[in-house]
Amino acid sequence: MARETANSISNLPLFPGRIEFARLLPPNVQSLLIQPMGREGVMLLASNRQRGFSSLDKAWAVRVAEKLGATFDRSQEGLSGASKPVSLPKGPDSQDAPA
Repeated sequence: MARETANSISNLPLFPGRIEFARLLPPNVQSLLIQPMGREGVMLLASNRQRGFSSLDKAWAVRVAEKLGATFDRSQEGLSGASKPVSLPKGPDSQDAPA
């Protein structure tokens, strides 16, 4: 599987495509980190500072996106089969829970 890399927009107000993010982000966002997540997802991290993401922040985002993406991909695999029922864990208030 090819590894996708993040895209960092360091000065969002000057970015020509910023209008695409207008409905998703608060108005004071100065920089944006776009991190691929799983097969079809994306994680957006916003900062109110220009160049708001260090190398450590970007490495952290990669690890979080890997874990969340794997979880989302597994859950989508379970939901994609119409004939396969999805069983949810029983909560503490369930009648079937052992005492």
